[in-house]
Amino acid sequence: MTNANTNDALTVNRTFKSTLFIMLFEDKKNLLELYNAITGKHYADPELLEINTLENAIYMSMKNDVSFLIDGRLSLYEHQSTKNPNLPLRFLLYISHLYSRLTVKENLYGETIVQIPAPEFLIFYNGKDKMPERQILRLSDMYSVQEGQPKLELEATLLNISGSNNQKLKEACRTLGEYAIYTDKIRAYTEEMELSEAVDRAMDECIREDVLREFLMKHRAEARAMSIFEYDQERHMQQEREAGIEKGRRIGLAEGEEQLLRRLVQKNLSRGMSISEIAEVLDETEERIREIQSFNLLSDVFMSVALEDVPACQHILRILTGIDDLEVKVVRTQYTISRIKTHSVRLDALAETEKGKLYHIEIQRKDEIDPPKRIRYIGSLIDAEFLEKGAKYEELPDRIHFYISEKDIYHCGKVIYPVEKELGSTGLPYDDGVHIFFVNAAVDDGSRIAKLMKYFKTADPDDDSEGELSKRVRYLKREEGGVDIMCEVSEKIMEQGRKIGEEQGRKIGEEQGRKIGEERKAHSTALNLSRMGLTPEQIASAVGESLEQVKRWLVSDTGGVL
Repeated sequence: MTNANTNDALTVNRTFKSTLFIMLFEDKKNLLELYNAITGKHYADPELLEINTLENAIYMSMKNDVSFLIDGRLSLYEHQSTKNPNLPLRFLLYISHLYSRLTVKENLYGETIVQIPAPEFLIFYNGKDKMPERQILRLSDMYSVQEGQPKLELEATLLNISGSNNQKLKEACRTLGEYAIYTDKIRAYTEEMELSEAVDRAMDECIREDVLREFLMKHRAEARAMSIFEYDQERHMQQEREAGIEKGRRIGLAEGEEQLLRRLVQKNLSRGMSISEIAEVLDETEERIREIQSFNLLSDVFMSVALEDVPACQHILRILTGIDDLEVKVVRTQYTISRIKTHSVRLDALAETEKGKLYHIEIQRKDEIDPPKRIRYIGSLIDAEFLEKGAKYEELPDRIHFYISEKDIYHCGKVIYPVEKELGSTGLPYDDGVHIFFVNAAVDDGSRIAKLMKYFKTADPDDDSEGELSKRVRYLKREEGGVDIMCEVSEKIMEQGRKIGEEQGRKIGEEQGRKIGEERKAHSTALNLSRMGLTPEQIASAVGESLEQVKRWLVSDTGGVL
């Protein structure tokens, strides 16, 4: 009796992190039936199949479901109960690993072409989300740049096997059809009863109706545990994902309401209404209205809109540089430099002069930012962005960074901190064309730059002291067209924020759901193995948890008796 229990336990251990789909189609007879149904072939000998699934070979927490060789083809099958647009990339990683294994003894540097089996990628979807009966997922859809014919493509075919979808395929492969019936029953019954009860009911009905009868009778305990694990994990992932999305939605709504209030305040100010009148109309306090209308040039949003105006940007740079005749040719605000493998950045303002020099203006109000490292990284991306392929290094444009901070980040009481570079102790300047200035808006030493920073902090539309910059601020704050521009830009930024919030919420939800699902899976497995007679030490090894954690689970499940 002990030996039987031990064998059952080892079987559970081998597959507890797997799925019922894999368990069914690890059987060569069932897998050949599915292959024949997909291809229209009529192979009868299951031994023609050479299964080469990447068992226990995990890359980036991803594991291949089923892969096999037959008829000069390398077929990769995946089962999914949730939407996953990243499967083409996962397939690419799988096929690369498989081809690497298949050609390990081949001379890839020789003159003779190395023959490799043609790949086929299939996804069997049986989730509850509405999906087309058949869909092609392409690797090229994941590219950050969509242009021309992709140089590398991978196409995977998604087959929806839930409900009445792909009925002919399910008739041609009885195992697949019966698997779909079984999973549909569980999903339906979970709507009206507990998960374990739903699984038991689905199993009993399927056995009576000759659906996976032999398999379920032979592997009932294992199939039951696996079904509960799968659907429990799926349910919790969905719940957490929905919770994350809802959190993101609430954040977005709150930001939307805030933005509407700001729009109304600015509109009414532009029409000549007083703060007290606006407060009464909008049912807000005067303090709140003053807070809303007090945005200034230390706000990166307002500053970026203000500096879109070339004369305004030119005015600022002439004061910061001390070059009275500096001529700005073009200004790029909220300019994004995107990178796939590295951190992308968005520049507050990047101006290019008639002489080809680049001036980067950065507004920073966060204390935790590391300014030198940030400027170093931003500078490297600007260089890469503006040095064309094949160009000489001497063609790199000079770049000058003005890092404007609300606080004195170096605590030395200076309005401006130039970064001076020398060649060792020679006293000779080291000129690489890069010049960095930290500008401190917290100190007033009476200088022209300090006066400009004082204006940055107020952005008073009635203050005409800053020439073209004052004109731009007054236009954005008081005139109808300028207010519209500000509202439009702010709404776009808020919309981006809402999307980012929802996406972050979704990712958090999925991650939380995955962790909860895995923990529940391990917990349930531990309890099942304990009932089979295994020791806590054996269970800990089987489920990949610490002995202490397993003991805590067992004590809580047995009412304090281990």
